[in-house]
Amino acid sequence: MLDAVIAGETDEKKLADLAQRKMSGKIAELQQALRGRLTEHHRFLLRLLRKELEQQEGLIAELSQRIEELTRPFRGGTETADPDSGDRTAGRGRAAG
Repeated sequence: MLDAVIAGETDEKKLADLAQRKMSGKIAELQQALRGRLTEHHRFLLRLLRKELEQQEGLIAELSQRIEELTRPFRGGTETADPDSGDRTAGRGRAAG
């Protein structure tokens, strides 16, 4: 819906139709909220904010991937010592219980 507003759509009925399912029961209220005066300057600012949001989402994805890579070696079971065999990996991959 935001993309449609940024693109210049002003018809509140068309915009309200783009609402997600959770808003579908409130289409009349949404149409009323979408009435108003949105200038080209407002659309310009919305485009900038949208770009900033997309950039932040990209950075979060990049950080998440890096965290995934760096923590991969620490995943798996916990290392426990088996006092009978001297095997320090005896408990690896098993759930404690």
